[in-house]
Amino acid sequence: MEYRKQFNARHQYNGEGVQRFVQELRRLASRAFENDWPAEVEKKLLEQLAEGSRSNNVRRHLLMNPPSDLEGDVKRAEDMEKLEAATAAPGECLAVGHDGAQKGQTSGVAERLRNATTVAAQVSVPAQITSPWHNRTFNYGGRQPGESKQKNVEYPHCLLPVK
Repeated sequence: MEYRKQFNARHQYNGEGVQRFVQELRRLASRAFENDWPAEVEKKLLEQLAEGSRSNNVRRHLLMNPPSDLEGDVKRAEDMEKLEAATAAPGECLAVGHDGAQKGQTSGVAERLRNATTVAAQVSVPAQITSPWHNRTFNYGGRQPGESKQKNVEYPHCLLPVK
């Protein structure tokens, strides 16, 4: 019973890779569900992988797309984490270059973008960076969509909320 509680409460730690997390889940599952059928144990592993992932994007992807097999989901989760790591940048404004680089010097932004493009090309996850606040259309004066005097407001990336 204690191993089941540990298994159900297990979440991926910061800095812990997907492979290590799944290895620990397998260890706990082998003790917690030793009398269950292997197919049932794998189903529980898939569910806990989705529930216990530290990445919201990985969790959302695994919950929205029905799991097929554990190895395939582990590969997808690893690919998504690689993509997130490559595209993660400090709160720099790419629109106007507020990262502190002097003219003529290259900043880390260009290098990170090149790396993100390289990683995005290697992984099987679509490389889309979306934000709910970017290129949003706002109505002023209570007008309906499609009516005149509608303004399209584009926010620079430096003003977007930081995750």
